[in-house]
Amino acid sequence: MDAVNLIEPYHWARFNQDIKNYAGRDFFILGEIWDISPFIFNQYTPYFDAAYDFSFFYAMQREFIWGRPRQISAFSFQGPISLANRALILAPFVDNHDTSRYATVAGKYSRAAPERAPLRAHQAQISLLTTPGLPYLLYGTEIGLEDDPAMLDSIYDRGRSKMIFANNNDHVTFKFIKRLIALRKKYRLGRRRISVVPTEPFLFAYELIAADEKEKILVLHNVSHLRLPASHKLITPGLVARDLLTGEKFAEEVPVMPDHSRILLIEDSQS
Repeated sequence: MDAVNLIEPYHWARFNQDIKNYAGRDFFILGEIWDISPFIFNQYTPYFDAAYDFSFFYAMQREFIWGRPRQISAFSFQGPISLANRALILAPFVDNHDTSRYATVAGKYSRAAPERAPLRAHQAQISLLTTPGLPYLLYGTEIGLEDDPAMLDSIYDRGRSKMIFANNNDHVTFKFIKRLIALRKKYRLGRRRISVVPTEPFLFAYELIAADEKEKILVLHNVSHLRLPASHKLITPGLVARDLLTGEKFAEEVPVMPDHSRILLIEDSQS
């Protein structure tokens, strides 16, 4: 439901209950609460099953557009602290129906050169599809759809571009997102605990930890706009990191090129 915080919370308490009474208890209600203040956010969360994660949206702008990994914290990836509704599912997104499309923003405002904007977009998609919760993909994201040039004067309409209905199966971004979705399903990434990991400058890192605390997946992003390679040191002896995108294995340090990311399964060196 769009812009639910424009109406008083008590309305949704009754309205959403009436909907579920009519449609069934499993009817899923997602609300757009476009306020990252925990005080405002938590007034609405008890009445919804899920809510857009605007903290994640702003974090993606800082991380991949402005190259500021040190400004990102666990708060940015897990939404407002102390959710009133513990059962609430957060829906992370990089763009939606009211924003400029990420493909456009990455090209126009990124400190990276314009030709590197698709790489920044792919980094954001990795974050989106490796983050716990209910990832939201705006139509056309899978083919790098940009803002509608005819709607640039409208703050809210510029991203509502006409969909290109063609055979997009060979589009590089379409195939990339399919791979990410497959990894998300295989390793149940949406159900893992997330923990931000300290690392080197220009790198942003976080672990996705399974419920049994045994299997860990490490995600690394190099957001340097200076074209500087970076590396992350593995601190546990006897373990190796296997890149789930490239198949490479690393025993001590993991190199990451600028504007690139790695999704690493941490496993025993004998595997």
